[in-house]
Amino acid sequence: MVDNPVPEDDAGVREHPRYAQMFPVLTEEDIQRVRRFGRLSHFAVGECLYRAGSLCPGMFLILSGKVRIVGRDGLGHERVLHTYTQRGEFTSDVTQLSNKPAVVEPVLLVGGGNSAGQAAVFLAAHAEHVHLFIRGTSLEHSMSRYLTERIAVLPNVTVHTRVDLRALEGGARLERVYYRGAGGVEGCMTTHHLFVFIGAAPNTAWLATCGVQRDEKGFVLTGAEVPDAAPHVPSLQTSLEGVFAIGDVRSGSIKRVASAVGEGAAVVAQIHAVLAGMRGTCQPGTR
Repeated sequence: MVDNPVPEDDAGVREHPRYAQMFPVLTEEDIQRVRRFGRLSHFAVGECLYRAGSLCPGMFLILSGKVRIVGRDGLGHERVLHTYTQRGEFTSDVTQLSNKPAVVEPVLLVGGGNSAGQAAVFLAAHAEHVHLFIRGTSLEHSMSRYLTERIAVLPNVTVHTRVDLRALEGGARLERVYYRGAGGVEGCMTTHHLFVFIGAAPNTAWLATCGVQRDEKGFVLTGAEVPDAAPHVPSLQTSLEGVFAIGDVRSGSIKRVASAVGEGAAVVAQIHAVLAGMRGTCQPGTR
């Protein structure tokens, strides 16, 4: 936004000791070097370059004039988050300096587990407001304590309990969501950003005819969890000898990337052990 009559609110940003590092200014040599990658544009005073939630056309390099990043406070009043005034400055994220939401509209998260909690904490540093919908009465029943305590002190995170998401509405992008709250009360919320963290359903129905046993939820049984498994069966081997399962699809696994990576490393040794045993039982002249 260029030269809008909005109260300045970025004095603290400019006084930050690392301001020059976080908001570098290109030299004339740098400007000439990057010119061939862009195009020269002229904007009228007060013209909006882009709005929160819209696709940004890319970096804006200031050759002359002034560019302001404008946000809204909790009362809806506009305020300047940062102003670019020098030739050679270019648009960038001011969130890391101001510790205030910069250019992202309110977002909605659905889910009450740790994944939803981690996402809420992360998005709170970038979004104007984070709304969290859960079906239960409290996060304490489904989320780790360190996350619930963190969320409780974030001023721009609101937890909506006993809420079911009912429908979505929009055209080229999401415009609003419809929900049902406690007591069957219907409502709607305007938002362009929705994140869903409601767990996973394993896509393992195709294993029904393969002899690979699964639990009641469809996750693959491995190791000692397999009924009538041998005493020393590899922990990642399924009910079929030589067939292994790792990661989220495995019953009882911790649904985390790090855990899946660890299982992926561990299964290599188990596969080598099985192959070595197979080679040891092969007779000369057989395949």
